[in-house]
Amino acid sequence: MRTTSEQARRKEAKPPTTPGEYLRQLMAIDQLSAKTLSKTIKCHAQTIYNITNSSDPQKISHRMALKLSGYFGHTTDFWLQDTLEPGQIPSPRAAAGSGVEADLEQLSGGGLLVDHEINALLDDTQSGLEIIPHNPGATQSVSYDLTYGLSIKHGYKKLRRPEWRMVHTKEFNPDGLEDWERDFIETKLEALREKNNGSTNDHDKFDFAQGPVPLKQFESVRVLAREHLNFGIQYAAFVGGTTRNSMDGLLVVPGLQVDPGYRGPMFFFITNLDSETVTLVPGQKLATLAILKLGNKPTKAYEREVEERMRKVANGIRKKLIDIFRFDELKYSRGVKVTFGADIIETTDTSAAQDLEDAHFMAIRWLQDNLSSENEGLRDRLTEAVQEVLDAVALDREAAKLVGEYLGASKDKQAKLLKMFEGPSAVLNISAKTAFDKLDQNAITAFQAILAD
Repeated sequence: MRTTSEQARRKEAKPPTTPGEYLRQLMAIDQLSAKTLSKTIKCHAQTIYNITNSSDPQKISHRMALKLSGYFGHTTDFWLQDTLEPGQIPSPRAAAGSGVEADLEQLSGGGLLVDHEINALLDDTQSGLEIIPHNPGATQSVSYDLTYGLSIKHGYKKLRRPEWRMVHTKEFNPDGLEDWERDFIETKLEALREKNNGSTNDHDKFDFAQGPVPLKQFESVRVLAREHLNFGIQYAAFVGGTTRNSMDGLLVVPGLQVDPGYRGPMFFFITNLDSETVTLVPGQKLATLAILKLGNKPTKAYEREVEERMRKVANGIRKKLIDIFRFDELKYSRGVKVTFGADIIETTDTSAAQDLEDAHFMAIRWLQDNLSSENEGLRDRLTEAVQEVLDAVALDREAAKLVGEYLGASKDKQAKLLKMFEGPSAVLNISAKTAFDKLDQNAITAFQAILAD
């Protein structure tokens, strides 16, 4: 039973005109605080506050749009808009903000999707469920067929799973690669093929193909399905085998579950147990996906390695920054007092941090705000402290490249940075400040950009 005040709030709610307003309404409907949402989608809580600020909303970045798209089920382009048209907002969410309770109840249900539901969601660019390419003929009564796309005969372990995803995208959807991804994977593949050329050493062999693959008895091959999955956080799937493959003597071993938030192809390990040779052919059905819509959004979801790596870089900087503050527990349950030198951040009963986690967040937010303070003395002391922190945070080659891409560095600047890791004078890691200098990027501005997301 909803209270009168809640009914009044829903009745008075107006259709949102910006993505920030829409996000604020979604958070109210799901009873999400900025802190809870930020932990779930792995961003800074201050970013959520800034985006949902009614008087001066922050424009949503591309990285943030990806996170919101994965959680709330809209495209990144939807979140990157400056304004929203009424017709763009999906009916269940729009209705929930307008007080129509019947449609809101539809969000609370979950379960196994049937054929027409699967096709409807795959046709809806706002649904948060995407299979590329979408073939309506692959939809069965309660499942979706996955087919053979790419076989890896040798050298699977020479690339990491995120790199195999790049290979998959390059082969089947080349427009889906970012410029830096294309340059990165083509350079790596060229080096592996050059080493493989003419080598008789099994350790050096590296080859993959899209064509037919004959498998003799007990021969095995690793395979990527042709389909690329983009699952929003409200969807999951179970993977099943096929009777045809079993009768042909093929043992097809997949991951048995697709987690909420997963984006990428499916990997399989296939072995021929039959006495006769069996040939895999392009488009052959490998497995089925039984797709479920979840009744509640999970607090944990699949995290792509690149996003996880960027978050580790930001967290490494945050941890070092916290060392420049002092945290004192106040008596009589008044919370935690945070100070930077002689400067007091919060001390009053109403605004002191309630626990150490809140105090850490408060300290970082205060530091970011005061780096552009009109108080020159304070600003200079903070800038000096941040420079020392960035000199103490080490980045390896992969993290340095990721930071450079994240900050929008040109290919020439990227090459300048990564040259440090090559040749006889190569280093295992460099400081974040050195990386920013090599990218001709103001260290303070770069630091603020990294912590903002």
